[in-house]
Amino acid sequence: MITITLAMIVKNEEEVLARCLYSVKDLVDEIIIVDTGSTDKTIEIARNFTDKIFNFEWINDFSAARNYAFSLATKEYIMWLDADDILHSDQHEKFKRLKRELSPEVDIVMLRYLTVIDEDGKPVESLFRERILKREKNYQWVEPVHEQIDVKGNIKAYGITITHGPKNRTHFTRNLLILEKQENLSIRGIFNYGRELQVNKRYEDAIVQYNKFLEDTRGESMIDYTETKVIACYLLADCYLYLGDILSCVKWLKQSCSYKPAQPEACCRIGEYYFEKKDYEQALLWTKKALDCQHYEVTGFTKPQYKELIPHLQLTKIYAKLAKIELAYFHHQEAKKLNPNHPSILYNEDHFKKLR
Repeated sequence: MITITLAMIVKNEEEVLARCLYSVKDLVDEIIIVDTGSTDKTIEIARNFTDKIFNFEWINDFSAARNYAFSLATKEYIMWLDADDILHSDQHEKFKRLKRELSPEVDIVMLRYLTVIDEDGKPVESLFRERILKREKNYQWVEPVHEQIDVKGNIKAYGITITHGPKNRTHFTRNLLILEKQENLSIRGIFNYGRELQVNKRYEDAIVQYNKFLEDTRGESMIDYTETKVIACYLLADCYLYLGDILSCVKWLKQSCSYKPAQPEACCRIGEYYFEKKDYEQALLWTKKALDCQHYEVTGFTKPQYKELIPHLQLTKIYAKLAKIELAYFHHQEAKKLNPNHPSILYNEDHFKKLR
């Protein structure tokens, strides 16, 4: 059985820290808490779970803080969590099995990170992240904001899900201010800068940064940026949508298909564009593509609803417009199996009852 250190950085997390630590306290072998300047009860709460609490002077660099936390670990593997993350009880047995069965040859364990859920608790957005790392490999965090580790070595993905729990966030400009002070941003930093500009509704500026990222070829021989380029295209599409430029929005959705085979989100959104234009044949073509590519393996951000639920909802209304009621009803039933309480499904259910 392997041993695991949980290494965390925290600041003013009194609302959520106990929830996080309680969810993993019986699963890890050591808990390291590095505080970067809390003024609330964070440290007091942490003491209920560990006596290994350290201070780190904040220098506007999340990677520096995480690397310090990692340097304090003593067990075979290091796991990281944010204070608003949760390992729900239905994942505990899987985690214990991972500890028992993990080969010492594995360097990095990738776990699914559920970042957004809907009101019914269904997944809206998730991704796989490097979550448990062999200590002797001395992996280092990079980037001052949206920090990450360059994934290399013997990597294994496990079907364990960590959930990003609810938390009130007020520091929308913090990351942006950090990035604006950086000189010579890396290619990844340029992408992150675009994200922070977009979060702060500076869409034109975000567009400039995303284009810089897509045009930058630094480091491509060492790091595969394909997934990030697809995401950049989606974010460019969102920026143009907010600006009311629908044609540019669709252009970037289609551009995403040049980096990897067409993905469900792009297909559905393009299909919706043609539906609004009343070009139902093109809408049908693109929306059916979303179902055809649902089994394509995605390692970056993925939005599960685009794989089945949204395509079936869109096909319901497309076939209704084409007066193919039986096909419309078929896709309605398929969508109903996935989320019977979805507002659109409830509306469609009532509509079909009147027809039949």
